[in-house]
Amino acid sequence: MGSTTHQPALILRLQPVGEADLIVSLMTADCGRIDAIARGARSSRKRFGGVLRPFCTVAAQVDSPKRGTLPVLVAADLLQDLGGDGLSYPQLCLASYLAELALQVAQPDHADAPLYHWIADRLPWCRAVTDADLPAAKLAIEASWLRAGGVLPDLLHCCRCGALLEAGGSWPADADGLGCPSCLHAPRDWVPAAALAALVQSIHHSELATALQLPLAARHILDDRLRRLVGQTAPGQLRAERALRDCIRQG
Repeated sequence: MGSTTHQPALILRLQPVGEADLIVSLMTADCGRIDAIARGARSSRKRFGGVLRPFCTVAAQVDSPKRGTLPVLVAADLLQDLGGDGLSYPQLCLASYLAELALQVAQPDHADAPLYHWIADRLPWCRAVTDADLPAAKLAIEASWLRAGGVLPDLLHCCRCGALLEAGGSWPADADGLGCPSCLHAPRDWVPAAALAALVQSIHHSELATALQLPLAARHILDDRLRRLVGQTAPGQLRAERALRDCIRQG
């Protein structure tokens, strides 16, 4: 990787190690994921000026490791706090879920600017959402994450015949995607065209407001189908996703 000086990096996770150190999981556009050790970060706030907080963008200086050892985070200067202090517990769960999804697919030493911008564009949502917004925000985040990974089915065309879903389409639980009435006649699983257009708009333009326009019935169908796809793409229980679903149920 080489020594990296003041490279913009998103802090996604902090893990205590030993008596005073932290392993900081960073996401960068040019080097992908970097898991670096921040020596003495827990014993003194002066060591890094208190900027090592989840969901912050920092200018990071990382030294190359010796063979078989972790990179060392030498310095970090705060550029932007995308999460913001004072997040409510549900907002924190949403931000943690974003970070968790990014860490599932981020690769060390592999440039991934789209993934970096995906999370940077959506972290500000977490500070803006109300408890009532959580289901739509979760849905939009999952859809955009699946699209970034090339796993999201086409939301505008029939998965069987390729016809444009001008009026919407059905998405049965056992289907690979949405279908037109001729191919997949399942009225209970019908998603109107307006709902699909709103979801596509939120995916392509990182717009939370359009996702909030999703009708409740369509949201339930899409939430179930997207959650299944996330589970297939990221096997195992995502802890933040479980906490976020608990918040949604309680809200």
